[in-house]
Amino acid sequence: MTEITLINCANAKTVHVRKGRIEEGEGGELFDCKGMPVKTLRCTVALKPFKRWEELLEDPVPEPEWVDSLLVKGVGAAIAPKGTRAALVEVVERPFVLDPLAPPEEVPERGAVVARSLDADSSYGYKLKYGKWPVEDLGDKASNNIILNPFWVTTWEIKKIKIASFMPEMVALGTSSPIPPELRKAVLSPLTGRWGPDALEAVATLLMRSHYWSGELRAQHDDASCWSFLGKEGPRLAKGSKAMLWVGHEEAELVVTGDQVLFREELLELKSVSAPSPLL
Repeated sequence: MTEITLINCANAKTVHVRKGRIEEGEGGELFDCKGMPVKTLRCTVALKPFKRWEELLEDPVPEPEWVDSLLVKGVGAAIAPKGTRAALVEVVERPFVLDPLAPPEEVPERGAVVARSLDADSSYGYKLKYGKWPVEDLGDKASNNIILNPFWVTTWEIKKIKIASFMPEMVALGTSSPIPPELRKAVLSPLTGRWGPDALEAVATLLMRSHYWSGELRAQHDDASCWSFLGKEGPRLAKGSKAMLWVGHEEAELVVTGDQVLFREELLELKSVSAPSPLL
C-alpha cells in the first residue's frame, strides 16, 4: 500500500502517509482511529532468553515468539545478532562479547553488546588482572556499545556508559547486586520469550526499589539511545518523517512501517504464531 490517511485519532486530527513518509493533506485509503492514539514505534534490544551462559554462547538469537510479541506491542526494531525471522522488525547483526574478563582489544569500537561488571568476581577480578576497572578500561568503547548487566559497576565509571541493558536472569541466583539508580534509563532485554519491554521496566523497577528501599526509583526504557545505537533517528509524527507508527491502546489495531501497512487481522495472524501471555 502506497497511501493511507488516519482520521479521528486521539492525538492528531489526521496522519497522512504516502510512499512510506508522513505528508500533509489526505489521500489513499482511510482508516478511522475511532479516538485511539497514534504512537511511534519503539526500539528495543531482543536477545535470546536463556538460563545458562552456554545457551546464549551457542545460539544468541531471539525466539520467534519474542519477536512477534514486539510486533503486537508496537516495537519497531530489534537488535539481533543473526538469523532472526522477523516480519516487521529490522534485523541488525551485532557482535556479542559475553566474557566479562575479555580485554579491550577484543571489544569492537561500536555496535556490540558487551558484558561488564556482572558480579563482584568479574568486577574485582578484572581489576586484579588488568589494573583497571572493567568499564573504565573500555575507554570510548563504553559509550559506543551496549553494556550488558553492569550490576557491579563503580560509581566513577557510570558516566562512561551511554546504554545499559539488564537481564537479571543472567546473574546467578542469590545475587544481591542492585541496578545502579544512575542507570535507571536502560535498554531492557527480555527475561522470557514472551515478555515485552513494558514488563521488563516493571521488573527492573522492582529490583531497584527493593535494593534501595525507595518507592521513588523507576526504570525507564531509553528509546532515544536505542535508536541512536541503530544509527537511526527515532521516528516522529512529523511531516517528512519515515512512517513508523501504530494505532491502538494496549494492542495495535494498525501498524505502519514505511510502505508496509498491517491491519488488525494480519496482526492477529502474526500473534497466533506464538501462544499469547497475559502480559501482552
